[in-house]
Amino acid sequence: MKDRKKEIKKRIAKRNRQKRRQANQRAFQPINMAFGEEMEFDHQAIDYEAPDEAYSPLVKKEWFLFKTLTSGVLVLAAAIVFKSQSPMMIDSQKWIRQAMETDIQFASIANWYEKQFGKPLAILPQEKTVTVDRPKKDLAVPASGKVVETFESNGKGVMVKTGKGEVVDAMKGGLVIFAGKEDETGNTVVIQHPDQSESWYGQLQSISVEPYQRVQAGEEVGKAKDRADGTSGEFYFAIKQGDHYIDPNKVIKFE
Repeated sequence: MKDRKKEIKKRIAKRNRQKRRQANQRAFQPINMAFGEEMEFDHQAIDYEAPDEAYSPLVKKEWFLFKTLTSGVLVLAAAIVFKSQSPMMIDSQKWIRQAMETDIQFASIANWYEKQFGKPLAILPQEKTVTVDRPKKDLAVPASGKVVETFESNGKGVMVKTGKGEVVDAMKGGLVIFAGKEDETGNTVVIQHPDQSESWYGQLQSISVEPYQRVQAGEEVGKAKDRADGTSGEFYFAIKQGDHYIDPNKVIKFE
């Protein structure tokens, strides 16, 4: 009887061991699957193609800084050239002015900017504040006088005889793009207007404005040069539209 009981206990213990073994196998099976999936994922990650070493961002910081510094140097150099009164700088001033006139209409841009955002910041020489006694107008006679050399004689401008030391004013508001010496017209001021035309004032005794200064109609740009008789003055006046000169008498009537 005792042997019978022992046999039953052994069978029960064996059956329990088998159940535990099966239970353990079922418990470990998800873990093994999860581990297998993780290994497969890692394998895919290893096989992923790395970015090309030659890849570069759209804007390189070093290249951007280089361009910024170069632009600053060019602006500073241009300011120094126009500030200098040395005859050696005249050719450089002409070249810079020609490049600016051809590529960019500063007066038009400045006029648009001022309407949209107000007065622009001065990067180059500071704008002067000039008090003008006469009221501002859209169009002004540079100075009272008489034309002594007509447009037909040279095809560019006129020579106007005026009083000794007479003040010469801007015909129309705009931006001074040149103020210095020209080979043919001596002390000369060139103003670029918002309509892209230019007015030239030459043969001046002195110049009262600077490059990149904004002026209004009737604002002083210089004084007429003394004539040989010592009792009167004269100045050169021209109007340019694009590459062509316009007869000033068709725009303004001198006395």
